[in-house]
Amino acid sequence: YPIEEAAITENVDNCIDERYEEIHFGLQDAVVRILMLGDGMPEQVFWNTLPKIAATTKAGADKTLGRYGWGMKVCMSLSEEVRIETGRENFRGAQSWKLIGGEPYYKEEEPKEKGISRDFTLISLQLNAEYRDKFTSEFIERTLQKFYPTLLRGAKVKNRQGEKRVVRMVVNSKPVCPSLEAEYEK
Repeated sequence: YPIEEAAITENVDNCIDERYEEIHFGLQDAVVRILMLGDGMPEQVFWNTLPKIAATTKAGADKTLGRYGWGMKVCMSLSEEVRIETGRENFRGAQSWKLIGGEPYYKEEEPKEKGISRDFTLISLQLNAEYRDKFTSEFIERTLQKFYPTLLRGAKVKNRQGEKRVVRMVVNSKPVCPSLEAEYEK
């Protein structure tokens, strides 16, 4: 499916896998903000594991591009820069990522988000010119409705720890509603 849809679904899937309870999508000035609330990355994961996963470019017998780090590569492919900020308990960290000559590079940044009191991860995609017109609130909402109809209807999902919970999805401060059921589904 299109890379624009993959950027949305990869982030929602990451949200589902961990302990996040809400995912908020916002658009402003060619930047897509994806805010996940209810969890955050531990310091060790943020500084050591994330860079290894996101920077992996070779496929091997025991690791492939499609298993780990795919979401980061998708996001970098359609962005001039990807900024990730996380907060968990007393830890706050930020990184920015770019593709340079097709290779992923990152640098440490100063955290900016001071007003979020819950554990969180915020991913900001500064979109390339080619993708700016493709990302609209309607497009994000349709993509969520297409890939997550049962979640939007309130189904509980399991995270990696086996815990079940409802995940709320929001676009520009508006909860996403499930699309209307086709008559044959009833």
